[in-house]
Amino acid sequence: METITVNQFRDRLREHVEKVLANHEPLKVSRRNGGAFVVIGAEDWEREQETLYVLQNPSLMAQIARSAETHALGTGRRSTPEELGEIDWGGECWAYPYALPGHDLDQFDVFFKHVVDHLTQR
Repeated sequence: METITVNQFRDRLREHVEKVLANHEPLKVSRRNGGAFVVIGAEDWEREQETLYVLQNPSLMAQIARSAETHALGTGRRSTPEELGEIDWGGECWAYPYALPGHDLDQFDVFFKHVVDHLTQR
């Protein structure tokens, strides 16, 4: 994470905010007294909170682990092209697993592979 001084941040506030939003990278701003704060885009903050929610939920992590295992073994349920077409794979977006009605979470390998890939990119 890039770190700048509060004076540098203040002098080029708009430029720094635009860079944080465009690059989806937080910016650490240090103060003279040693304190610091982080600037992060709202969408990135929400994504981080969603990731923390999943990581802190033992039930969801167990479901992800089971799904990753069945995917690796090739024994999980295979989604149809129609089901795959219903998933918005764009950008950094992914839904909470419980937002997929009608799907057995520990068998929906394609979705969880995407989730695992997303979580392990951090």
